[in-house]
Amino acid sequence: MSSLPKITVIIPAYNSEKFIAQTLDSLVNQTMQDIEVIVVDDGSTDSTCDIITKYHIDFPYIKYIYQENSGVSAARNKAIPLATGEYVVFLDADDVYTPESLEGFYSKAKETDADLVIGRLKSFGAGVSEYNEYAEKLSKKESIETYDLDLLWNFLVGNKCYKTKKLQESGILFPKLKYSEEGVFFTSFVYTGAKIVGTQSSTMCYRRHTKEEGLSVSQSVNIDLVKNFISSLSAIYDIAKISFKKNKTCKNENEYLQEILYKTAHILIFQFYRHFWRVDDECLEYIKKELDRLCSMMDDKTKKRLSEFNSDICVIPVNADKQDVADNAKISVFVKNFGDVSKTIESVFESSYPFFEVFVPKSAEQFIPQERRFLQNLYVVDDKSFMKNAKKMSRGKYKLVISQNHFVDDRIFRFLVRFNKIPDFVKTKCFGLLYKVVNKKIS
Repeated sequence: MSSLPKITVIIPAYNSEKFIAQTLDSLVNQTMQDIEVIVVDDGSTDSTCDIITKYHIDFPYIKYIYQENSGVSAARNKAIPLATGEYVVFLDADDVYTPESLEGFYSKAKETDADLVIGRLKSFGAGVSEYNEYAEKLSKKESIETYDLDLLWNFLVGNKCYKTKKLQESGILFPKLKYSEEGVFFTSFVYTGAKIVGTQSSTMCYRRHTKEEGLSVSQSVNIDLVKNFISSLSAIYDIAKISFKKNKTCKNENEYLQEILYKTAHILIFQFYRHFWRVDDECLEYIKKELDRLCSMMDDKTKKRLSEFNSDICVIPVNADKQDVADNAKISVFVKNFGDVSKTIESVFESSYPFFEVFVPKSAEQFIPQERRFLQNLYVVDDKSFMKNAKKMSRGKYKLVISQNHFVDDRIFRFLVRFNKIPDFVKTKCFGLLYKVVNKKIS
């Protein structure tokens, strides 16, 4: 081993006992072991400390630092000046690297003298196993320009390797935000004129959590996260404008800034607004206000692109009135189950399409989750002649009958409205759940 490690891995950890061992296993099993691992325990109250300590005994290059709970950004920032590796990567305490990843990062960085190397990104867990398309495109590029639009669509921190000296001398740190703080950090470094390359030899595996495991920040919806997201993307927009003022030779300023506006609106709709029935009224009003503001800054081309991608719902302007959305249901869901319907109801209300209504038999009312019982688009109908009476009350163009208590894929309603059918690959992901989609007689 050389006197200094080749790569430092920085891991912020908070109550990470469920997954931290898997994360550390992925590091001790790397093909390149000339590394340093700094785990910053952000005030954990579970067994996180004990687990890390055990690994440190067997692998002294795994270092443990404790701080009072201050957030993920503070944890990462604490470790940056302590990194002694020639390069540095950031890995969350529930994610993992494939065995060749650190060697792949280092080899590409040394070969090209790059300041930043971008690898592949694969999601796993919660029924997901897929590569991020933008990280995939970037990882295949030998040279990546500062204002490459694809960079704006891959902010996750774990599939990137930074030259430590340049990062430390830049003074760039993670902002104290709870959503997309990685984007501000990443783009700030990119705008320093960093030499950027891609590599297919490194893959960070990003864990998607089930509800039972506890949803991650990016899988949650509340006004605090929406405000943090807007703050992050607004900061990126502002520092991009400053960067363009310094870089007079770049010709795609308007296209690039419009891409930031589009991404901000796209995520605001896709990650937050589309989960309409999980969002409270205050948050919906804030989303509407921000979408109106963003659209006022967009050119016609960007507005058209946003509308076309969201052709199943109106987004300019967006509707934030729950009663009005309920009154304009396009899909009527009949839960034809007189027993436990909890899984079905919960997953239906996770849908990424909000214009629906749900009919449930009276005998199944006790199984409706408490927070769903008084929503404007849920109706409880007597068991006797349930389907006949529910059909009379329904207003949707599409009629969807669900007779088993299974989770329903959150894309189903969107596919119905956009394509007039449910694709087979979506049905398969729903554990073989049987659907009837009809526009006439319902049996």
